[in-house]
Amino acid sequence: MREPLLKTKIIPPRIADYILYRGRLLKLLTANLNKRIISICADAGYGKTTLLAQFVKKITIPYVWYQVDKSDQDLSLFIQYCIEAMKKYASGFGKRTLSIIEHSRREIKTEILIGTFINELSELLYSRILFIFDDLQEIYEFKKIISGFEYFLNHIPPNVSIFISARSSPPFSLNRFHLKNESLDITQQDLKFTKDEIRILCKHMKGYDPRLAELKRLESNSEGWITYLQFLIQPDTQRAVIGKSKKSLLMSLYDYFEREVFSPLEEELKLFLTATSVFSYFSPKACDFLLSRNDSKVIVKRLEKRHLFISSYQTSQPQYMYHHLFRNFLKRKLKETGLHQKFHTRAGSYLEKEGFFSSALKHCYEAKDYPSIARLLEKFAEDYITFGKAERIKPYVESLPKALINSSPTLVRIKGRIYAWDCNWTRARLYYSRAQRIAHQRKLHQEVLKSILVQFQMNLDLGKQKGISKKIRKILHSKKIRSKKTRIDFLNYLAITLNLERKFKQSVSVFEEILKILKKMKDTYHIYRILHNLAVTNMEMGNFDCAQRYFEEVINKLRSNPSPTLILALNNLGHALTLQGKLTKVEEVLKEAMKYARLFNDKTKLCSSYECLGVSKILQDEFVQAEQLLKKAEQMALEISNNWLLSITWDGMAVLAINRGNFFEAKKYSDKSLELPIPALYKKSNLTTKIMIELALGNSNAAHKTLNQAIASLKGSKHLTMSSYVYFARLYLLKKEETKAKMFIKKAIKIAEKNSYDFLLIYELKHSPEIIRFLKKINFKTSYVQHILLRVPYSETTEIFVEPEGVKYDFIIRLFNTVQILKRGRKIKMRSWRKRRFQELFSFFADNRQTEVKREKIINTFWPDHRPTIAHQLFYNAIRKTIAKDVILFDKKTYSLSPKYRYWIDTEEFETLINKADRLVKDGNRAAGLIKYEEAASLYRGGFMDDFYSEWCQQRRRYFEGLYLYILRNLAQGHYELGNYDKALRFCNSVIMIRRSDSVSSSLIRIRIMRRRTVWRCGVMEHSMISVVYKTVSPGSRRSWHKVSRLHRGLKPSHSLKH
Repeated sequence: MREPLLKTKIIPPRIADYILYRGRLLKLLTANLNKRIISICADAGYGKTTLLAQFVKKITIPYVWYQVDKSDQDLSLFIQYCIEAMKKYASGFGKRTLSIIEHSRREIKTEILIGTFINELSELLYSRILFIFDDLQEIYEFKKIISGFEYFLNHIPPNVSIFISARSSPPFSLNRFHLKNESLDITQQDLKFTKDEIRILCKHMKGYDPRLAELKRLESNSEGWITYLQFLIQPDTQRAVIGKSKKSLLMSLYDYFEREVFSPLEEELKLFLTATSVFSYFSPKACDFLLSRNDSKVIVKRLEKRHLFISSYQTSQPQYMYHHLFRNFLKRKLKETGLHQKFHTRAGSYLEKEGFFSSALKHCYEAKDYPSIARLLEKFAEDYITFGKAERIKPYVESLPKALINSSPTLVRIKGRIYAWDCNWTRARLYYSRAQRIAHQRKLHQEVLKSILVQFQMNLDLGKQKGISKKIRKILHSKKIRSKKTRIDFLNYLAITLNLERKFKQSVSVFEEILKILKKMKDTYHIYRILHNLAVTNMEMGNFDCAQRYFEEVINKLRSNPSPTLILALNNLGHALTLQGKLTKVEEVLKEAMKYARLFNDKTKLCSSYECLGVSKILQDEFVQAEQLLKKAEQMALEISNNWLLSITWDGMAVLAINRGNFFEAKKYSDKSLELPIPALYKKSNLTTKIMIELALGNSNAAHKTLNQAIASLKGSKHLTMSSYVYFARLYLLKKEETKAKMFIKKAIKIAEKNSYDFLLIYELKHSPEIIRFLKKINFKTSYVQHILLRVPYSETTEIFVEPEGVKYDFIIRLFNTVQILKRGRKIKMRSWRKRRFQELFSFFADNRQTEVKREKIINTFWPDHRPTIAHQLFYNAIRKTIAKDVILFDKKTYSLSPKYRYWIDTEEFETLINKADRLVKDGNRAAGLIKYEEAASLYRGGFMDDFYSEWCQQRRRYFEGLYLYILRNLAQGHYELGNYDKALRFCNSVIMIRRSDSVSSSLIRIRIMRRRTVWRCGVMEHSMISVVYKTVSPGSRRSWHKVSRLHRGLKPSHSLKH
């Protein structure tokens, strides 16, 4: 007799309207319909059933849906459900199989029952039939039905495909199908929602497009788990059901875990899950120690097979972790049992034994095991503070009872170092003295020495290095130091003290002595630490090549075993490369530093990397990127409350403002950085920035005061000394003391030439236009100076190089851009001219100063449409009302400017400089010629008499524009041939801005190729830049483009560029 069937078991579930359509996965299923078996395995709530329900709604081929549950223990009943589901496609299907079930009085053999069913399936005329079994894990424990299912799989007809959905892998092998490429496995990773799908889900359920930050948060919190995403992103109709607060949301989620996952488990598994939830990551070995058992590996495999929200990571030992939400649920359950302190203590003991002190500390803290916390802090806390990770151990130190801290001089000293980290120097000094006193009372000589050492360190941080080197030498000569490690620590601080006292050579010799001791001890780790300090000393001295070599040695050795020293070395190498002007390599080095800083979660060094890269971008004139990086650094420095990092970041922002020409904003940031409570020792760069700002604003007294304040800290450092000489030169030029200025300029140039500080000198001169003008005025001619001046970046915003001295001339006349006329240094205002025509007439005479102009020419130029009598009257009236009666002279029917006055006219000077430059280039002195061209270009402030529109003005405007283009072309070509590609590029860009169709566009392409040295198709930014230039140039220039590309690269622009 057949049992009644529950029809809902063979009907797919209804899909709610707010459920997202999984297009990515549905395409995957549709494309693999020809596979014999498709397996979908994932934890509860990952959308397996929903995916299959969406799939059957989409397809038109016959399918059998079977919702498996614990009641499906009888193979005959299982087959009856399958037959009933097939009857909607073939009403007479299954008669033979049902007859066997009805007439059999004994248990039917699996081969007969399943075999008959298979035979009937193969007789159907359908090209493809799908059997979908949802929640198959429910029958894994029933061996008889599983063996029947396996038999069915092994003998399925060619027109049948089987879909399996389960929370864990099936207990039978599918290798045969895998080898024949007849199967598809969809894993939990495939089912996780991607960022794009989360965005679509938000739009679908709540009708809004989340921002990138919110999208990242949703992805991170949910780990792509759809059930949690649906809790987070609820449609308005569901809000009342789940609740609005995060707390009620989590409670709903925990109820789901309790009901669907945790409750059905055996007690042994429940204990295992809750106990191991104390670990973020765990291995079977850790679980054995935690639970005092030896079969954890088997249990973990069971959990993994059942997909109980566990993920594995292949390392030297297999590591596992729970989904963070499931782990939070398990930790909650563990607290309910009252065993959490016990298991945290056990976990701490295991991790301490394995050498993971930081993780062990966390567990002891959770267990409130204060003696163990104190023991661990004594072991490794000082190393953490030394490597800049004081904030990690600060909460643990503060959690200790006062009596426990005072019982150990080490703990008292650690407490003092935490206060020193927070710049609370008074409290730090108090605790250091207390630690020294306790150690002395207990006759712990090594502890006394360590307490003395940290006091020296604090004094160095405060810039109070006076007398420390003498005290250290006294201790080193005594017999108190018995440990080699302590001796090395004292020698290290002696070298650092000598460095701060600007005794660099002595500092280097001490570091070399330390290295000899460490090599004998074969202490590799400390060798690289000291080598790094030696590199920093060389960088401070200005020996950049030597510093770079040491840094690279440290980095190459530490890459195989990354440590905080590696990040520090990468950051300092980036700084050394920046000072040398090797800006292309800087970005590569600092990005590597950022990668390791994120790996170690070291925000201090990450912030330093952002700041250094920001400064590098300023020097490359990439101000937008520089600002973004410095803002990131500022935000991070404020977050970790590090005043030193905040100080150098604000200093970087001041430098950015200087380069943008916004000196008042620069002054604001500079003042803020100097006001921060950091030792004077660390304010060198802040003071030099302050000097630059005051000099730019013309505040000579403030600049002199700041320079005197900074000079002591710049002593001994060659590159900083050079910069200070440049500042002194600028200062004395402001004060009109040219003799002293010349002396300091010579000193600066001598240091720069001797040490190859070309980049630094060019940077200083870029912001010192008065020095450039002075060098040209005194005709300071050396090959090195000419080489430097040619490389000073040209910019239209730079203050002009050629400027007349008001005391030498009666009239200074500027005809480029808006007309300006100065008489004895004072500008003649518009009301003095009465009419604009009078000013235009005077400008006409100035433009024709070298020639005598006939009256008829003047009348035809200014009054061509008037009758002769009226025109003559207007002319005489204009002549009488010029700025002075004797300025314009009449002689033999011609008019000219009076020779008794001295005139300086920018157009006249412009043509004179071009003629000089042409002669110099013709004579073979290209460098001097290019300087003259730059001087001429600096005079061209805009079009000729831009505020007048007469025909004669427009003719002269076109003439001078042609001359200006001629200069720019010569400068672009000259600098290109000299290898100054950045400078040549600026001039090329200036030409194209004025005249797009100019032939100089081919030079621009050539320069880009030489400057970048990258294949066009590899760089998106380069490709887009070239396409813009290609579209703006003329067809003739495009022919040059192809010629140049073949010449330099053997490449052609892509088809998209041509069209």
